[in-house]
Amino acid sequence: RRLAEEMGIKLLGEIPILEAVCQSGEKGVPAVTDTKTPVGEAFYTMAQNVAQAIAIRNSKSGPTKIVEINH
Repeated sequence: RRLAEEMGIKLLGEIPILEAVCQSGEKGVPAVTDTKTPVGEAFYTMAQNVAQAIAIRNSKSGPTKIVEINH
């Protein structure tokens, strides 16, 4: 959050670091899939914010240039 404020950019999301994230992953059920939990809600909100930021960027800027790397 502080870095976004210092750089003057929108914070897209914050993911809580909780033991439940590890536990759900170990059970094979990622925490992100349950939007009724604080962790799942945080991931869902961040995904929405990222999609919105991409849509805004794409409406204001041209396509990203393809860069070819020749070895």
